[in-house]
Amino acid sequence: MSSYNKQKSAIGHGTLTLCLNAAEGRLQLILGRYAPARHNVGPVGFPARPSGTAPHTQAIPQADASNITAPVEPEILAVQDWSAVSQGAELLATALQQILGNLQLQPDRIGRLAVVTGPGSFTGLRLVCSTAAAMSRALKTEQASLEYLPLLAASLVDTRPDLDGREIWVLTHARKGLVYAQGFARLESANLALPASGLNPADSSGSAAATQLAGSAGLFGLRELCELQVLDLPGVHKLLRERSGFLLGSGLSNNYQELAEAALSGGGKQWLLLPGALDQIRPAVLLRAGLAAPLTEQDLQPLYVRPSDAEENLGQIAAGLGLDGDFAKQRLADLLKE
Repeated sequence: MSSYNKQKSAIGHGTLTLCLNAAEGRLQLILGRYAPARHNVGPVGFPARPSGTAPHTQAIPQADASNITAPVEPEILAVQDWSAVSQGAELLATALQQILGNLQLQPDRIGRLAVVTGPGSFTGLRLVCSTAAAMSRALKTEQASLEYLPLLAASLVDTRPDLDGREIWVLTHARKGLVYAQGFARLESANLALPASGLNPADSSGSAAATQLAGSAGLFGLRELCELQVLDLPGVHKLLRERSGFLLGSGLSNNYQELAEAALSGGGKQWLLLPGALDQIRPAVLLRAGLAAPLTEQDLQPLYVRPSDAEENLGQIAAGLGLDGDFAKQRLADLLKE
């Protein structure tokens, strides 16, 4: 039974943000908001604001409908984190109801939905995108799209703000033998003149530079060194020979022995291979990105960087059903154009 109306919520007034992530077999729900800044004491999961710096400011709605401008900082109200490789759909609605019920909040307090749209598990991405679409319609709430790999790099920076100037390369699992890959550098040390061979460098000229700094990477003081890529393992070996820095993500964890050997034999390149404990987004990072991301009234689309296994094996699947494989491929192409 819902506990929304048991008693008045202690959360107070104001719009809340719900962040959803199911990119890699874990289901994350973070509910938070901007709250009045504490004097040099960061909210849970956030570093304290450095002395002498001004916090973010935002107009905070008051009960009498007047507005004041006050220093605000992100505040996490609730976190749920589940290992949900095959039970995400069953857990998501229950977890959300539990969060709202425990805080004595009505669903209409959620005024912003932020969703990690990929790349990642096709099933997980569809789950969170469809959930956000349904909630957006029911609550008349806008949505924000977040990319997965920049948030993993940002989580490393959030964990170790004293990182040196080395690059950060994130590899996440795409499927057996393939990884999603993207490189980042701290803004003060980004070297755009040396993109990894075989990767598409981020354009640093003119207004494109501002585009690179927008979104999750720029929010955390990071710059993209290349566009999001899909690499096979030989491509990763080449990357290891030509670059150096920190390496993390499920693409490393799932191929650790092979990539560790390649890194050690990289001809003098220095790599620090990070543990699997850093293969997920920190809640504080996810909330901060969700609060800052631009909103849209349109439904969010999963970021599919590669074709699904079903698409790539459509000919064989059709043949197994007694259908013509070429006709099935053409029919799918026609449907995607409509």
